[in-house]
Amino acid sequence: MSVSPTTTTTRFLTSNGFATTASSFEAECSTRNVKVVQVQIEPRPPAVTNNLKKRLLQALDRNEKARFFRIFNEAIPPSEVAANLEFQAQIYFATAPLRRNPPDKAAFRNEIDDLKVYLEDGPGAAMASDTELLPYFALPYVNDPVKHPVFRKLLS
Repeated sequence: MSVSPTTTTTRFLTSNGFATTASSFEAECSTRNVKVVQVQIEPRPPAVTNNLKKRLLQALDRNEKARFFRIFNEAIPPSEVAANLEFQAQIYFATAPLRRNPPDKAAFRNEIDDLKVYLEDGPGAAMASDTELLPYFALPYVNDPVKHPVFRKLLS
C-alpha cells in the first residue's frame, strides 16, 4: 500500500513540530476535497525540532540539495513516508532552477539529469507504483515543463 503525498506531508509537518503549518495544510486540502489521513505522531522535543527545521529550511532556501539530503537522512528514519517525502524533495530541487527569475534552463537540465538517474536507477524507481507520483516520472522527458499542463502548477 502506498502512502499519499498529502499523508506524507502531514506526517512530516506533525512529527517535526510544524503544527500551524500542518493545520493550514489540512484546511486547504479540505477546501480542495483532497483526502488527508489524520496523523497522531509524538512530536520531537522543541529544541531538536527547531534546530532541524532551521537547518532544513536553510538548505532549501539556499538550494543546497546535498546538504538538505544529508540532514534529512540523518534526522528522518527510513520508512515509506520518508521515501515519499524524499521523492517530493527531489522533484522540488530538480525544478528549482525554473522558479528563479529569470529561469535558469542550463541548471534545470543538470538537475533534471540527476532526477532522471534518481527515478530510473536510484531509490525513486521504487515509487513508480504510486499512482499519485507517476506523472513526475515524465518530467525529465518534457521539453518545456513551465508550459506543460501537468507541471505548470508545480512551477508557479
